Amino acid sequence: MSTTYEATGTVKLIEDTQTFGSGFTKREFVITTAGDYPDDIKFEVVKDKCDALNSVAVGDEVEVSFNVRGNEWNGKY
Repeated sequence: MSTTYEATGTVKLIEDTQTFGSGFTKREFVITTAGDYPDDIKFEVVKDKCDALNSVAVGDEVEVSFNVRGNEWNGKY
């Protein structure tokens, strides 16, 4: 089961794309939510989604749709 969530905030940080030896790519960014108790939330995009951040700048207001997923690898979750 996959549920989509949304978060709205201001872009605080956009990291450069990381490319690994296997060819896998990822890019991380942080948004700060609004409200009485703002939170900094870190997101990660992978593969072809990395280029989507090219049109976003620090300070932009964005809405992020995301799925929460997890799995086990070598006894860690």
